[in-house]
Amino acid sequence: MIIKSLTRKDESYSQLIRYILQDAKDISEASKKSFVIRHHIKGDTLEDITKEFQENERYRINKRSNNSKIFHTIMSFSDKDRKNLTLEKMKNLTQSYIQLRSPNAMVLAVPHFEDKKNWHCHLIFSGVEYRTGKSIRISREEFKKTKVKIQAIQIERYPELTESLVDHDRDTKDFRMTGYQKGTSEKTELKSILNTCYNEALSKVDFFRHLKAYDLETYIRGGIITGVWFQGRKYRLKKFGITQEVLSQLDKEQGKLNDLKQQRGKSNHQDIDLKR
Repeated sequence: MIIKSLTRKDESYSQLIRYILQDAKDISEASKKSFVIRHHIKGDTLEDITKEFQENERYRINKRSNNSKIFHTIMSFSDKDRKNLTLEKMKNLTQSYIQLRSPNAMVLAVPHFEDKKNWHCHLIFSGVEYRTGKSIRISREEFKKTKVKIQAIQIERYPELTESLVDHDRDTKDFRMTGYQKGTSEKTELKSILNTCYNEALSKVDFFRHLKAYDLETYIRGGIITGVWFQGRKYRLKKFGITQEVLSQLDKEQGKLNDLKQQRGKSNHQDIDLKR
């Protein structure tokens, strides 16, 4: 399987949790769609889980402005392995990866299915271990070793998943098997990030602020931001359905919300005046 890890410097837990729960309000609702793994997490609702992540971050020992507050991991499988892949296998491999990557971290994991073909799992790791404050950050070499270990487990337990094997000793774009088309995983991952940023954004400016939080660098054409750099390649936003018109819609929705708040404010003032 392909495993990508993204970092976030801000504490936007609720937005990311809402996204991976696929807009479900609580764990029971999300579980009906597939499965949910809660590691060192007790809460059932979006609000409770968010609060747990926030409280755990306060235990951090070494605090800096650029600390990684969230590690967002995506585990994806080849579409060609769909006939051999089951929810139970995904859950088992996800649990094994958690134990290899950081068994003492808080983790929320939920699988997503796009067009019933592209099966992948989203995992949110807390920036620090549960109640110890120790950072879970690892080096690139340690991350590669972890990916090699989880693939060894995959081969041992599920040898039938032959199309989802990756040569982790090479660049992530080079594959031992032909199950992945070159570039497919990168596009899937980027699409997921862009969707998350858009769903979280309150305005067009806020959307680009979220991209920056994901360490995505934008580029300009004709004086307008038209795309992002990802995995060393350029991707145009409109290819993912994010056009200038779509981004402008964020400002319009925010404007309507501000107008509504103003109207409510005036209404409240009127009520107070009448009581006097």
